[in-house]
Amino acid sequence: REAARAAEEARLAELRRAEEERIRKESERAAEIARIEADVKAKAEEKFVAEQRAKEAMQRFSENARSKAESAMSGAPSYEAAREQKPAEPAPAPSPKYTYTSKLVRLMFRHKVDPNVTSKIHELISSALGYFHKEHVYIKVKASITESSTVVLNFVKIPEEEIDLLIDIIKILGNSDLGISKIIME
Repeated sequence: REAARAAEEARLAELRRAEEERIRKESERAAEIARIEADVKAKAEEKFVAEQRAKEAMQRFSENARSKAESAMSGAPSYEAAREQKPAEPAPAPSPKYTYTSKLVRLMFRHKVDPNVTSKIHELISSALGYFHKEHVYIKVKASITESSTVVLNFVKIPEEEIDLLIDIIKILGNSDLGISKIIME
């Protein structure tokens, strides 16, 4: 009877140790899950903050372009007034000699593309040229939707000297709220 009691106590002690080990492992697993969730939440918050900053920058950019366009429109003389004025000797504007090249830019979207997105892209490119004071630069762009979630911008003619302008335009398109997830320039 004593031996059976000792064996039973040993078995119960072993069960208690096993239960304590199981509880310890579960608490470690819960702590690891909490750490991973905290990391995911922190990354999501960082992404949200970055997206908000990009939206704010794009809104400021759009407002600047809109206000410049409005001020240009309001300050423009009427056709009759311009016709009556005698044109002053126009100063010869230095026309830079550009070497034109072509570039292909693929815009990958998160979702299926609305066919009207090309007009929005055109507006963004036009306002970007105005923002960077490069309205005088001749750029010829053809936009086409090749797949359901891809738009290809074929910059048929763009000056090699203005590739930085192209990069700035691409950054503006990427930061816009069009839903672009990836941009590839070839």
